[in-house]
Amino acid sequence: MTSEPAPIDWLVRGYLEAQTLSVLFGASGSMKSFLAIDMGMSIATGTPWHGFRVPNPGSVLYVAGEGFQGLRKRLRAWSVAHDVQHAPFYTAERGVQFPDKTAAAEVRQEAQRLEQPPRLIIIDTLARSLVGDENNAADMSAFIQGLDELRHDLQCAILIVHHSGWGEKERSRGSSALRAALDFEYRLDVHDEIRLLKATKVKDHEHPQDLAFEVEEVATGWTDPETGDEINSCVLRRSNAPEALKPKTKLTGATRVAFEALVKCTNRRRDEGGSIDLGTVKIHLDEWREQALSDSITASTKEDSKQKAFKRAVSRLLDIGRVEANDEYYWICE
Repeated sequence: MTSEPAPIDWLVRGYLEAQTLSVLFGASGSMKSFLAIDMGMSIATGTPWHGFRVPNPGSVLYVAGEGFQGLRKRLRAWSVAHDVQHAPFYTAERGVQFPDKTAAAEVRQEAQRLEQPPRLIIIDTLARSLVGDENNAADMSAFIQGLDELRHDLQCAILIVHHSGWGEKERSRGSSALRAALDFEYRLDVHDEIRLLKATKVKDHEHPQDLAFEVEEVATGWTDPETGDEINSCVLRRSNAPEALKPKTKLTGATRVAFEALVKCTNRRRDEGGSIDLGTVKIHLDEWREQALSDSITASTKEDSKQKAFKRAVSRLLDIGRVEANDEYYWICE
């Protein structure tokens, strides 16, 4: 008899799993480095990432190939925007190149000096961290092997920041050997003032929903010592995507029954004189479960099967962002 799989160790629920290899790519100006920092700081501090939970936070090591001064400003802006005083988010003293054995050893040593082993290492960018030609399959395979060894030794996830193709913005640049090795791949597109994040590969899970972001300028609280001018940077704020960009997610089976059950509970609360704002009508898990089970969430008559079907449906709705939660209260986020 096949046993149930172990619980998923999410870094960001639905978007990034522990001990995986992932890529975030986009064109110049898409703010992909800002998004990588945003995700990394959420993981380091346990701050929900734009509404998605960070169940098991831990330290993050950021290996930047360039832009060290700008990196300090970005980290400061994120901390100010999220009212965070300290984060176990560390930056490598210099960029490294794989599969150079000395470079890999330096990253290991850097990681081992941290107060706690890193949950995530961010490599920004691939082009600055690869020895050889990114279009050459052999060079790319050696690069991947170097990262896999590092990931295995440190038991951490690795997120690579990468560029989109020269003539094909829909795919990442270089050899397809990289994409074949990935667990997650995300593309960050620019649509006027909106940045749209889209999952382009998810190996072992359902694709999460697309997310839209707006750019917000933040005062760091620092001043230029020469001019006295304020030093500002930017953060990304989750936004509503224009209708033309919104994904068409169709719910089926138990997931649809569970969602419709939550809608019924929400409507009932509103009919009783509650708020008409969907985001403020919070339904206790027990009430939601009772409604879903009475709506025949599964054809099985076994109580255990019904409970499992409901639990899976709740996880799916959380993963795709149709529902949010706090403790044992749930609400519709549309």
